[in-house]
Amino acid sequence: MIEFILTGVIIGLFIGLIPGLHINSILPFLFLTNNENITALIISSSIAFVFSSSFSTILFGVPSTDFLLILPTHKLVKKGEAVKAIIISLNSMLLSVIFSIPFIFLLFLIKHFYSLFEKIIPVILIITLFSFVFKNKKSIIIVTLSGLLGFLTFHFNLLFPLLTGFFAVPNLLFSFDSKVNIQFFHKIKFSKKLIKTSFLASFLSSFFSIIPTISSSIVSTVAEKLGKLDDEEFISFISSTNLSYMVFSFYALSLLNIARSGSSVFLKTLEGNSFFYLGIILISAGFSFFICKKILFSIVKFYQKINPKLLPILGIFILIFISFLLNDFIGLLVLFTSSAIGLLAFMLKVPRVSCMSSLIIPTVFVLL
Repeated sequence: MIEFILTGVIIGLFIGLIPGLHINSILPFLFLTNNENITALIISSSIAFVFSSSFSTILFGVPSTDFLLILPTHKLVKKGEAVKAIIISLNSMLLSVIFSIPFIFLLFLIKHFYSLFEKIIPVILIITLFSFVFKNKKSIIIVTLSGLLGFLTFHFNLLFPLLTGFFAVPNLLFSFDSKVNIQFFHKIKFSKKLIKTSFLASFLSSFFSIIPTISSSIVSTVAEKLGKLDDEEFISFISSTNLSYMVFSFYALSLLNIARSGSSVFLKTLEGNSFFYLGIILISAGFSFFICKKILFSIVKFYQKINPKLLPILGIFILIFISFLLNDFIGLLVLFTSSAIGLLAFMLKVPRVSCMSSLIIPTVFVLL
């Protein structure tokens, strides 16, 4: 079993280091062995992916997990503090794994009255939609366009090109176009600041992870509005939320039969239990953290030697190829359409979290 966890970690780390590529792209290719080993591969590769994707997100502004992470890290990168941002992200994710454990038991409690909670989910989603346009009236354009596209594609397996176009492609097109000045002397400890934000992220994620279409991006936006976070706290919060969401997606599946991530969708057809998941999560998180810390400076130096325009171009071609591979020409049509909406949001200076309306609006119609 341990060899499959290590294999999954290596796969996840490698995928996360490629700008714009997501772990969901390779999950179908992992179904090559028995159920128990596939489960170990999927969970470990998913956890490792979240850890390593912080490298390309921070250094190139190309998100594989959460585009919001770009905002505060851009400032640190421009000051030569990219390594500092990466270490904050890695430390926070490790803390979030630890803090997520007690909140898993919260899901055990929710399991008993989830049927009652389901009745107010549409109300929560509608409030979320209104929050998108409350402070930025131009958001109504993006909410409408993305919601219409989401409604048209909701009953088809087009999630990859849909979300890739909204978030990954625009950032690949507008990623950093100059060499990054990087300092290598930062040592970031597990400070009280990181502990506090990671704990808060784990708590909020345990609750919001059971609500359909509410992503880690939305949770991060809510937290930022509730309290002023400095750049380091914001990086810590978003990183912790990304990892916590991945952890809780496995338990939302096993306890509530809710698939909240691409990884959990694939696990839905496999056998597994909560304690089995927890063991794989802890082992893969430990390995991922250790390896990322060991390869940190080597990866940063490698990225520095690459033409900064090469990786985004390569990333776009990879995403186009995968979209075609998964969904044929209809996948390309959805990819180009959602990319246009994502670029429009970028030009209108509308938070692209509004594009999540593509999932929220059709979900509300289904639940009502």
